[in-house]
Amino acid sequence: MGTVTRIFALALLAFISAACYSAPGAQPAGAAGAGAPSLTIVSPAEGAGLSESDVAVSVKVSSFTIKGAAGANQPNEGHLHMTLDGGALTMVYGGSHTISGVPEGKHILAVELVNNDHSSLSPPVKKEVSFTTRAAVAPAPAGRYGY
Repeated sequence: MGTVTRIFALALLAFISAACYSAPGAQPAGAAGAGAPSLTIVSPAEGAGLSESDVAVSVKVSSFTIKGAAGANQPNEGHLHMTLDGGALTMVYGGSHTISGVPEGKHILAVELVNNDHSSLSPPVKKEVSFTTRAAVAPAPAGRYGY
């Protein structure tokens, strides 16, 4: 093999190695890095049918600290904004919340991670789930003899 061929082969090998190498912790373009906040609505589940008017909401966040709204904005720190059916905004300072008195019917719950000053993160981190509430079915009254 000639000198020019060897140099070309080594250059090609170096180029291919560099193209295939990823630095530790590197993410493909467009992928959320370890520091990018994420939000999951754990309950109610998408499409759930609930038989009570008090709806327990539970969320899971990563790379984000839920705190009170006081203080200056800090990276990946803030609280949650929740709305039911586009109605009144509720500020939530923890991973769970109960919405009381939800009427029967179909509903959309929206949850957003926000900064301490209530502004949206950049980019915004929002999730929605739809669920249905229906009246609880009362058990049939027991007969005269308990059956």
